[in-house]
Amino acid sequence: MYFRITLIILLFFPGITSCVSQAVEETNEISKSSYLGVLFSNHSSGVRIVNIYPGSPADKAGFHNGDIITHVDNRPVGGEYSLRRIIRVAKPGSSLMIRYITTQGEYTEKKVKVEALPDEPLQFPPTGIPAKDSNPNDLIPYK
Repeated sequence: MYFRITLIILLFFPGITSCVSQAVEETNEISKSSYLGVLFSNHSSGVRIVNIYPGSPADKAGFHNGDIITHVDNRPVGGEYSLRRIIRVAKPGSSLMIRYITTQGEYTEKKVKVEALPDEPLQFPPTGIPAKDSNPNDLIPYK
C-alpha cells in the first residue's frame, strides 16, 4: 500500500522528487553529530578525561588527561552517557561552556567550540592514565 502511494505521488508530481532529495540532503547535513574528541570514564565528581584525540576541539581548548568534567552549560554531568548525549545534540560549530576540575584540583571553566564528527574513525594515541580512579601522582601528562 505504502509503495503504491509513493509511486503514484512520484508519477503525478515529478517536481516533488527534487524537493524530497533536497530535504534528505539537508537532513543529513543537520543530523551530523558533534564531538569533543575525548575518551572518558565515570568519576565520582563527573566524567574524567582518559585520552584526547590530537587536533580535536578538546585538544585545541587545552584539556588534559585526568581533567574531570563536572558541568556543561550549567547542567551537571552525571556520567558518560549524559556527557555523550549533551555533546552529540549540540550543533557542530556551537560553543559549550565546560566546567571541570584540573589535574591540580582547581575548579575552572572554558568555552569549547564543538566540531562535526569526522567521517573516518578516530585513532587515539595510547592512553596516558588508567581508566579507573587513581592517585593523581600516577597521572602521565598529555604531550
